[in-house]
Amino acid sequence: MKLANINQFFLLFLLSFTSLAIWELGCVVPSQITKAQINEAPDGTNTVTRIQNNNVNITGGTPSGTNLFHSFQQFGLRSEQTAIFNVDPTIRNILGRVVGGEASIINGTIQVTGNANLLLMNPPGLFSDKMRV
Repeated sequence: MKLANINQFFLLFLLSFTSLAIWELGCVVPSQITKAQINEAPDGTNTVTRIQNNNVNITGGTPSGTNLFHSFQQFGLRSEQTAIFNVDPTIRNILGRVVGGEASIINGTIQVTGNANLLLMNPPGLFSDKMRV
């Protein structure tokens, strides 16, 4: 196969995948947009969320070495909201999982105190049209 054909095939595949993702986003967003909130999961990870005005302060969690684990039942932000992960300076990685079974709609801002990396995982997906990290 010539290089030009491979590039065309890849472009077509990428376009198809992007179209599917946009279509799925259109199906998910309207039903979930009203549920823009963050709730900790009752699973013993000790995640604590406190809402103050438009800020959601996230503390607690379960430390393991330089990693910190958080668990959420729901994780979503409206455009005017900010989620702030407050962590000890010794933490290098924050691993947050969303276990409630619904996609996360994140239109607000996510901040981390210190220099920790943040990995947010949700099997049904993380969606946004204005996410700022």
